[in-house]
Amino acid sequence: MFRKRAGFSLPELMLVMVIVTLLTLMSLPKFGNLRERSRISSAMQRLESSIAAARAAAIQKGRNAQIIISNNSVIVKVVTNAAGATATVIPAMNYYTEYGVTFSYGTPADSMLTYGARGFMSPTLTYAVKIRLQSTTRSDSICTTTAGQLMKRGCTM
Repeated sequence: MFRKRAGFSLPELMLVMVIVTLLTLMSLPKFGNLRERSRISSAMQRLESSIAAARAAAIQKGRNAQIIISNNSVIVKVVTNAAGATATVIPAMNYYTEYGVTFSYGTPADSMLTYGARGFMSPTLTYAVKIRLQSTTRSDSICTTTAGQLMKRGCTM
């Protein structure tokens, strides 16, 4: 009499390996998109916190604070005395090397935002500033109102 063997045959194992490989290959592009979305999201949060820090520094010191965007880098400075000396609140960080994103904005003047001692844009703008972050396949934007408040969603121009 023949004994029944426990286990799987080679064709059954090969079929399972083929199915697992196909499922893995189909999911790989999704992981690439997830990484790209994560980079843009992290860069947006960092920019939002830099803008909020500039506004808070202006209110706290009672003097102007600036956000300067230059060569895909962002730096935040605040005026510390009447002579115009400045202190760096957030040192320059290159968003392209850190997150792989670049900046674009409406006009060259939009690359430097200034908050006054009361936390409003100085001078008061007549338009909303839109800063666009773009990676290789995705983009997102952040706007400030004419008063200097952040609009995270629904930002149109």
